[in-house]
Amino acid sequence: MDNVQEMLRRPAEYENVDGSVELLFGFMYLGFALAGWLQVITPAGSIWQKTYAFLIYVVLMQAILYCGYKAIKNHITYPRTGFVEYRNSKKPWPMAIVMLIAAAVSVGTVFVGRLSGNLTSPAALFGLFYAVIYAHGYARPVRWKWAVAGAMALSSIAIAFLPANPVEALGRPFKPGQEYLARFCGAMLLVSTICGLLLVFSGAVSLWLYLRHTQPPERDGE
Repeated sequence: MDNVQEMLRRPAEYENVDGSVELLFGFMYLGFALAGWLQVITPAGSIWQKTYAFLIYVVLMQAILYCGYKAIKNHITYPRTGFVEYRNSKKPWPMAIVMLIAAAVSVGTVFVGRLSGNLTSPAALFGLFYAVIYAHGYARPVRWKWAVAGAMALSSIAIAFLPANPVEALGRPFKPGQEYLARFCGAMLLVSTICGLLLVFSGAVSLWLYLRHTQPPERDGE
């Protein structure tokens, strides 16, 4: 039974053997955080306040990140350890359920925050959500990554206990009576930035270790 479970885990482990998946999601979180910071610090008439500019930014960011991910695979991973194609037996339902739960939690935190006037603590729980996903998908087969998962969780807890006013100041100003949204946006900016940095760090270390323990293909003698 243990051998069967090990074989079932191999596709996911090989997919991120070079840290490329962590780098992909880490830079994606940082990209969204950067867009949020730009919307906070730029004036109302700035292009960063336009919906179409944000959509273009997201499309370009995703395209660049995907090209970077494929470049690592094609020029580093596959030449060193080969291309392995597994039968695609994964179903989309688990990920769809996770996304629905995340959306429901988002709506619920906004509703609760509107009643209580504080969204700093509930928004910080998203960091714990990210930490659980990271621990399950990446830290389980690699011991040192449990420290990264722990840092995500502790950072989220620390954000939850931050005073409301500084967190509110990080969020974009809203109309009077909507301060809870500013706190939510400020907390989410902090969570996305910290989790993104931790994912990039984890992915960079994984890539460095992969390069250290694998050898490039030998060139054929002329």
